[in-house]
Amino acid sequence: VGENHTLLLGKNGKVYSFGYNANGQLGTGNVSTYKAPVDINLSGIVKVVAVGNTSYAIDGEGHAYAWGEGYTKQPSKLNIDANIVDIGRNYYLAEDGIVRKISNNQELLLSVNEYDPSGPAAIEEEKIVQISEENDYILMLGETGKVYSYGTNTYGQLGDVTLNPRQSNITTAVKISSGNVLQNV
Repeated sequence: VGENHTLLLGKNGKVYSFGYNANGQLGTGNVSTYKAPVDINLSGIVKVVAVGNTSYAIDGEGHAYAWGEGYTKQPSKLNIDANIVDIGRNYYLAEDGIVRKISNNQELLLSVNEYDPSGPAAIEEEKIVQISEENDYILMLGETGKVYSYGTNTYGQLGDVTLNPRQSNITTAVKISSGNVLQNV
């Protein structure tokens, strides 16, 4: 679900949408609001994601499509040369397990140094298997079950037991209240 719209993925790979549509986030080519699901003429889709007033879809070949705020009113294929398995507002996850920015393909590096800017980053070599992104932060699930977070942290949404923002290209593992790293997710 997005801010005020919903995407549904049929077992047959077709995409349906309904709700508010001022930014074209329903993918119908117009800005009419729909109170019941409407077929948006996409097929072969394996995943849909709605964030805010923007919608995304990934097909079985790893191509991503976007529509709504910041894009057109109909699904348009993103110009990304990667086999995409997950996507959010600003980042995508490729089959190689690396998270990159949609805008410039810059990699988001994982670190185990707790954001200590005084020392060199200890880069974590872990394949990411899933991402979930909101307006100004992202959570990433590693193949070992660790959860990594990155972005603003005004309300503790990064789960690192602080309110410190993490907005460089380095992330760290989410912790439980005792300060231990959350694992086996």
